[in-house]
Amino acid sequence: MSLPALKWKMLPEYNFPYVISKTGNFGSIAISSTNISVLNGIYSSFTSSIYHDGTSRITGSISGSTGWTFYISGSPVLTNTDVVYGYPPTITSMSQSVLFVTSQGNPSNSGSIRILNRQYGGTYGTFSIGLYAGVSTNSSTYKNYTFTPPMETGSAILGNSSSFMGYASLARGGNMSNLTSMRIYESDECLLFLFINNNGNIVNALLMGAIIDSELTNYGELDGRIYGISSTEFNSSGYLARNWNCSSGNSELAAGGGRFLTSNLADRCKTAYYIPNTKVPGSSSLVVQVSDTAMSSSFSTDSENLPKLPIFVKDYYTGRFVGRYREVQYIKNTVSGMTFNNNTTISGYAIGASTLSSSNCVFLPRI
Repeated sequence: MSLPALKWKMLPEYNFPYVISKTGNFGSIAISSTNISVLNGIYSSFTSSIYHDGTSRITGSISGSTGWTFYISGSPVLTNTDVVYGYPPTITSMSQSVLFVTSQGNPSNSGSIRILNRQYGGTYGTFSIGLYAGVSTNSSTYKNYTFTPPMETGSAILGNSSSFMGYASLARGGNMSNLTSMRIYESDECLLFLFINNNGNIVNALLMGAIIDSELTNYGELDGRIYGISSTEFNSSGYLARNWNCSSGNSELAAGGGRFLTSNLADRCKTAYYIPNTKVPGSSSLVVQVSDTAMSSSFSTDSENLPKLPIFVKDYYTGRFVGRYREVQYIKNTVSGMTFNNNTTISGYAIGASTLSSSNCVFLPRI
């Protein structure tokens, strides 16, 4: 039995601010894309009262809410923000939340903070200066990003404690390289982020929340959902490969380009999910796609309609079927950010590797 279909909407695109610096008698202007700037940008984006098309966006625990509600923490905030975290408009019995954190130093307990890269075969070591993202379930208010779990227990389900699988690593050091903008897409239960550099390339893509539908009545959490996070993680080329869905015969992947919506035990991508109904809080595993589906720009029907293919995933280690990504569908190669219309109504968005050239893409339906 499938879950309710998600409808995606895009927030106004966030452009990172310019800052002026002075050395001696000379001044310079540059875009600030430090980790703190990214956190501030995420928080600012989720305070918007409209979507990118001008339609109304409502947050908070009131009837008719459409958007996630985010909070910010730091000493002081904006100047030294270290955490932003948010809750969806649809709160189920699993009480999910998402977190973005940055550390300006190495916490004393850095070795015990869960990092997906380290847990699943990557070469990135302990938690240190960088930018991280995570998904928590059975969660209430924020405690501390160095705690495991970082959120207070908030589930109404007796005996359940807050669960946290670990952080996806978005950036090493003090900033993501040469970011100019950020695009955020939200649905009632999932979020998708694109971090874009000055060449129009996607530096990192991130999907998080109740991202998988098991399509079964006997598998999933008590609310029927499967929670997880997918990130391109780190890669030596510094951006998402154009043909990121092709596992072989891809020169960009061979050169270290990133993938998305699948898993690799090197640093190129991680997609982790909470193993449903485990008695051990935070127990997780990785998923990979059931099959790689290489598209081309000519993948359309005779009447030029847009075919959309569901993406099924299985457990990386056991091969067991896990489910389907919720309303994230493969389409023909095109430019990331393209908006598809049905007459005058936006029907969905293309998500790919470049805002300037054609690449493998997925479709986020809006209606």
